[in-house]
Amino acid sequence: MKTKVMKFTPYFEWVNHYYQAQYRVGITEFAQQTLGEIVYLELPQPGSLVKKDEPCGFVESRKSVVDILAPLSGVIVAENRSLIMNPKQINQSPYEEGWLFTIETDDTQQWNSLLESEPHLENGRGIQND
Repeated sequence: MKTKVMKFTPYFEWVNHYYQAQYRVGITEFAQQTLGEIVYLELPQPGSLVKKDEPCGFVESRKSVVDILAPLSGVIVAENRSLIMNPKQINQSPYEEGWLFTIETDDTQQWNSLLESEPHLENGRGIQND
């Protein structure tokens, strides 16, 4: 069964407990609004291993380029290939059609350590473009 249980990272990413040990990842509404129009992105390929809090891709907008940090350690099992041709889907529907990739992991402790609400709602900070 696919669920709508969603958590967040301090890096303005959302993580949806999608199916069994699979977690779908995207950027938050706040992140896409702050970045502006997304024009390009690079996603981790299915089969690749990612490590929590390490870069695994990037999103480029007209304003800046930001790394996508893996919210969990695990194996990439899917990428949203439709974003390659139409990255604006992230702006148009960040929580649905704009999802980035799916990670599979059995480490539920990582899931439990994610934030219950979006970070800008908790601490008032925004994305910082370096």
